[in-house]
Amino acid sequence: MKGRLFLCSKQDFNSAIKFLSIIIFFFSCKNSTDNNVDNLNSLDWQINKIDSLQVLYYDDPNGDSLRYSRFYRFTSLSDSTAINQLIKNLQQPFETLPGKRDCRSDGKIYAYKKDEVVKTIYFNTTNSKCYYLYFIKDGAFIYFKLDDAFQVILTDLRKNAVAPKAITAD
Repeated sequence: MKGRLFLCSKQDFNSAIKFLSIIIFFFSCKNSTDNNVDNLNSLDWQINKIDSLQVLYYDDPNGDSLRYSRFYRFTSLSDSTAINQLIKNLQQPFETLPGKRDCRSDGKIYAYKKDEVVKTIYFNTTNSKCYYLYFIKDGAFIYFKLDDAFQVILTDLRKNAVAPKAITAD
């Protein structure tokens, strides 16, 4: 026993090192594909807590690139069908990009939980090559495919959208 550092045999020690290496390997690897598609579980906000939406539609989304979002119409709703359809879209795989796509947003959705905005989600419904939902997280753009059912809901909601009223002092 003289001169031995460990209380186990060299074979036991090597087996323990191999086992620890395998454990470290499994916990350090991330399942991802070449285009960086992940699932919603890695995001840190709770979509299932959304209780209402406010949808803004830009008047001229293809206009002046600096001011196109300045003028808009909006509608507010707490319809569970629309909320559940949004949640369904946000539970699909997403793509994380370092910058915006070339397609402009047609509007944005404020997702509320008890009168507090929990997420701002942008969308495009007018260009079939660019149907998407996205939001920004930590400087990255998180893109979701916009399915046909939610695209129809957003298009129908646009019909009831109204311009905001200016507040005047009496």
